[in-house]
Amino acid sequence: MRSLTQNIDADFAPVAAGHVSAGAAYVWGSIFADVNLYLLLGLGGAIFGAALIASEVSSGSIFILLSRPLSRQRVLLTKYGVAAGLLLLLCALCGGLALLLGRWQGVELSVGGVLLSILLLWLAALFVLGLTLLYSVLVPSALAAGFLGFFTTYLLAIVPLLPDARHHQSALGGPDWSITSYWGTLGIYAGVESPAKSLVVALVAALIPLLVAVFVFMRKAF
Repeated sequence: MRSLTQNIDADFAPVAAGHVSAGAAYVWGSIFADVNLYLLLGLGGAIFGAALIASEVSSGSIFILLSRPLSRQRVLLTKYGVAAGLLLLLCALCGGLALLLGRWQGVELSVGGVLLSILLLWLAALFVLGLTLLYSVLVPSALAAGFLGFFTTYLLAIVPLLPDARHHQSALGGPDWSITSYWGTLGIYAGVESPAKSLVVALVAALIPLLVAVFVFMRKAF
């Protein structure tokens, strides 16, 4: 955990270049980076995603759910959409907290930068949600699905910090090739980096586990 915070502190080039104040960088980092981000992704996404299908299977209500005149795809995407909406609300609350914290400390934050950070944070949360949803389809236990989703996310966040991988660090502590480096950087918040690549990578990363989960759910026998 200490190495993670050290990596975040080391990537404050926009502050040195005068693109963003040290106070704004501190407030941004305290909300959209460090352990706050990983706790939100690992716990929030895992909790919401784990129960989507596994809990229905373990309780036997999956048969009632599938007996309704709705396609499996619609059933799954509706449940996913509700969870995604709740995660968006959670990410928006984080953004609101950042703005309130900035005002409390007398620091003016860029509203556009905060909105971009919220969007990237939400896409990151959707990656965890989709991944845990896939486990929820494969494993008939919400607890096991949640654990696997959280553990996989933890590995993705920690593995890039290993000694052999610590090159070209991003604001989140991962190298350029790691998914964590696209979930938000201070440079994007400050407007000195284009958000296009991060948005595309984060969107694709969020869609892949969801599409796999839909594919498996459509063909799985219950």
